[in-house]
Amino acid sequence: MSKKKALLVVAGGRAAPDVLSLLYLQPQLVVAITSEEGWQAEQAFIDIAHTLPSCEIEIIPKINAYDLEIGKAACRRVLSSYPDTEWDWTITIGSSPKITGIAAYEVAKDSNIPCWHIDTRHEKVVSLVEDVSVDRLRFFHLSLDDYMRIQRREGIEKKGPTKGYRKIAEGWVKVAEAMAASEDTTHFTSIFYKCYKKFKNKEEEGILQEPLPIPPSLETHPLLRVFLEQQLLHIEGASSDESVYYFTSIESAHFLGTGDWLEIYVWHKATEARFADDCRWGYKIKGQVNNESDLALIYKAQLIIAECKTDINPFKAEKGYQRDLDAAAELLGGAYVSKVFITNQPGTGDSYLSFEQQAKERHIVVVTREKLADIGTILRNEAITPTYERH
Repeated sequence: MSKKKALLVVAGGRAAPDVLSLLYLQPQLVVAITSEEGWQAEQAFIDIAHTLPSCEIEIIPKINAYDLEIGKAACRRVLSSYPDTEWDWTITIGSSPKITGIAAYEVAKDSNIPCWHIDTRHEKVVSLVEDVSVDRLRFFHLSLDDYMRIQRREGIEKKGPTKGYRKIAEGWVKVAEAMAASEDTTHFTSIFYKCYKKFKNKEEEGILQEPLPIPPSLETHPLLRVFLEQQLLHIEGASSDESVYYFTSIESAHFLGTGDWLEIYVWHKATEARFADDCRWGYKIKGQVNNESDLALIYKAQLIIAECKTDINPFKAEKGYQRDLDAAAELLGGAYVSKVFITNQPGTGDSYLSFEQQAKERHIVVVTREKLADIGTILRNEAITPTYERH
């Protein structure tokens, strides 16, 4: 009979080194020793551990981090509490205080147990005491699907109106960039959204015969030229003095008539920033109502989810966008998940100020039109040095 895996975490700092060990080993037992100073990452670690199948978790708090003998005694008590004939232990000191880490190493050496120190920046796992081979790629670089499997969830990509829609939409990056850069996008999208809503859940082909009421004041706008040049709209002359505009396809109607264009823009900028191990737009947790992430990306086993909203006033509390972000995060690791709210609307007005304050309380980063051009860099920074520590 093979032994069950057990992980002893001597903790104190960032969650990432310990969570990486946890996800890699997927033990049946986890014991974390924390110091009198506390462990800010404790809740994040617990949230992740709770998602593992058949994982028992024990926290041993308030160990004196500056007394070597106390640290050694705490580690010995943990190991002696479980028969070594049943449990195969690994000790990790990736986030531990120095003295407690030394104590754990001494105990590991006496007990001939692997003791890991994780350097996340340089992607190194130093296995002390025993030379244990670690698959570095699997240790540091998970795909979203891998992460979901570990969480016992299944992620699926949002479907579009046609089978090939996602690939077609991803080819309209230039259109998305032009829309994200323009202060007048809302003038167009209000027309597109109204038309799309009229035909939603009805005969979709009818939308292609529906004239778009674009006013003369917008007919010379550069953004309209982009829509025409990229063949998302086409123009027909109704008379010598009047032009009539139509969507060219079901795909273009959906792309322009929903918020997908902003999702594509953010996804493209995040991909362009070249930091994420995996990055998806329109990523939904299967079987969960209203738990779709407009953007989901993973960096060294750390998940970032984002809501992308293009409605005129996305900051109204009754819309519940922050609540939706929180709900999705709770399913996927709780405090270990970073949350970002992204909109092409300006960050102005009383509703925005209230929204921003609530976002701070919920640890949600808010990106408005003023910073939209830098979204790739912002997401990269949130992955590597998050505004709100994942704890």
